[in-house]
Amino acid sequence: VPDRVVAVTEDGRVVVLDTTSGREVRTLATGASAVPSIAVTPDGSRVFFHRATTQPPGCETHEVVSVANDGGPVEVVAADALYPAVSPDGEMLAFLSSAGRCAEASSLVVQAADQDGVESSGRSWAVTEPNQSLALLSWAPDSRNLAFVFGDGNTSSTQEFDTATAASLSDA
Repeated sequence: VPDRVVAVTEDGRVVVLDTTSGREVRTLATGASAVPSIAVTPDGSRVFFHRATTQPPGCETHEVVSVANDGGPVEVVAADALYPAVSPDGEMLAFLSSAGRCAEASSLVVQAADQDGVESSGRSWAVTEPNQSLALLSWAPDSRNLAFVFGDGNTSSTQEFDTATAASLSDA
């Protein structure tokens, strides 16, 4: 819907806003991460985001969830996951898996999307070494390549990854 936008509020609600008035149209879900990461399908029908799940001492975990843009139940897409990103053609969902490393994402996961969100099958690549992590996925317009931030806590760089060949394309 062109006059609507999805956003995360300071209190962690995922809301639909009217861009003309700036008013909330509806709340889709609660519990979104303090570092908002929202992905909306190209047709606007589904919204993906990550939220904190449990916080054992010294470790916060996240899950990627989805909800229909017109409301409905929140569905878990992946546990131990962060930063969902829907491909521009709407056929794939990528996210980062922390796989038990608290909030440090270490694997890139790409899954085929279906009309209700994502299929359970997908491809996963471990693209970091120990003590390194990934963040902030962004699809290229061709829906084939993904860019992400790659770092070790002290330094970071941007890399591009080809999802068809599982090859790193750049280290910018």
